[in-house]
Amino acid sequence: MSETTSGSYSLSGSVGASVGTSFDVMGIGVNAQLDASVGGGMSVTRARGKQATRSFGLNVTCAPSGNVQQYDAHRKPVFDADGKPVNAPDKVDAYRFLSFHLGEDTEHFDTFFHKVVDPSWLENGTDPNAAALRQARQSDRKPPCWRVMHRVTFVSRLLPPVPPTDAPPLERTMRELDLDSNYELVRRLDPYVRAAATGRTELTGAVRTALGTYLPELQPHAEDVIAFLAQYYGVED
Repeated sequence: MSETTSGSYSLSGSVGASVGTSFDVMGIGVNAQLDASVGGGMSVTRARGKQATRSFGLNVTCAPSGNVQQYDAHRKPVFDADGKPVNAPDKVDAYRFLSFHLGEDTEHFDTFFHKVVDPSWLENGTDPNAAALRQARQSDRKPPCWRVMHRVTFVSRLLPPVPPTDAPPLERTMRELDLDSNYELVRRLDPYVRAAATGRTELTGAVRTALGTYLPELQPHAEDVIAFLAQYYGVED
């Protein structure tokens, strides 16, 4: 935030006086005139600036269940021969998201009431939140409002224990290395590539070096690994 106040003023003035007299000296008329004038001027310009900073925080709480265990037809948890829980394929084991705070805009009003909120729930719902929104809605004015948007940028799902015949080559190799998901591979490579997640070129070099040193079996799939690591770290092309 910045604020600047400026102004100017000028002052000018003058004072004048005139004195005149006349008299006769031995029948002769004498006139005298005295004029005096004082003038001046002043011009001043003043400016004042004020700078301030204002920050805000967005506290986001995300608490998924974290339960990725497989259940049988009777809703009983499944364990392997060693008594360890068996994970359910395709369940999400990790994801990342970014939160955006967007300033006031009339467009956000239309987006909320026309694209976000279920119109049937809003018009006919008995939920107290629906009633509160009906009272707060001002469709005739469409007041500008803020918007907080959460966008998922990375999703990792558990791989099946035995990859199907049409599974991508990278997934088949990962299962051979006992990697359950993309996120497990991220955790394996993270100590060696995180510092290079500043650009696509730097990340590419670090990933290829790490694969050659620690996971040479994945070198033929380096481009795929680089792609989802770039997605995970939010590295643009």
